[in-house]
Amino acid sequence: MKKGQIQFNWIFVIVAGAIILAFFINFGMKYMELQNKKLGVQAARGIENELDNLKTVQLYTELPLGLNTKIEFSCNNFKVNDYASRGLSDKIIASDRIIEGKSLLLWTQEIYAPFKIGNIFYISSSERKHYLIYDSSSFEFVKGLDIPEIFDVEKTDDKEIEGIYFTDSDKGVVIRGKEKGIVRIGNEEYPYFNIPMLYAAIFSSDYKCIVDKVLSNMEEMAEIYSNKALYIKQQGCSYVLIKNTLDKLRDAVRKKDYGKINELIEQLEQQNKDMYNKGCTTVF
Repeated sequence: MKKGQIQFNWIFVIVAGAIILAFFINFGMKYMELQNKKLGVQAARGIENELDNLKTVQLYTELPLGLNTKIEFSCNNFKVNDYASRGLSDKIIASDRIIEGKSLLLWTQEIYAPFKIGNIFYISSSERKHYLIYDSSSFEFVKGLDIPEIFDVEKTDDKEIEGIYFTDSDKGVVIRGKEKGIVRIGNEEYPYFNIPMLYAAIFSSDYKCIVDKVLSNMEEMAEIYSNKALYIKQQGCSYVLIKNTLDKLRDAVRKKDYGKINELIEQLEQQNKDMYNKGCTTVF
């Protein structure tokens, strides 16, 4: 065989081998992409199912994901492994923006203000640790916060650790108050009207979204109960006062008058109790 022919054969073998190798590499990559999409869809479906199951009760659970999985949360949706996306517009989710791990920790609490306005779902990773930093004035309150033990939460007075501060700090998330109060994130301040919202500030990277959804639900439910108060007819019972307070709450929510909202929530709770004590049908 001539020397030129031998060289040609070798070149042909090398080129053909490179083409075959490229084919198998491309096939392998597409197969892995397909598997990631499949796993993403399965994980997304599993998360949706767990959230729906938890919605009816105040429980916590761990959801195994099998392989290491990346879940990205935004205010109104979540995405698994950059592929499978699901909507969250009807749910209030408190989580980091990105969670990675082989399992998810989920917990839910009902939220009242003073009537039920929904559930908050807290989501974290089994590999994520949360630090709650207290001082002498907040020690007892922070120690009493009842977070399920499946979450890795450390309560400490070490201000050098980055976490959630129940004390003065120029960094991180600062919580001022107890059963209700203010959450400061950078230069912005947001309210929390109850303990479930405080827990949301601990777990969420987008607390503004939490507040917006809570206020939206509060406005909607205030309107519903105002209409209910209008149509309840019972001898010896007047619903004018509680209806007016519900209307004021709706208006305060629209104006984002947080101080007024807290005041009206307390008034409504007392007015509803007064209706019950008089033997009248309660509004909520």
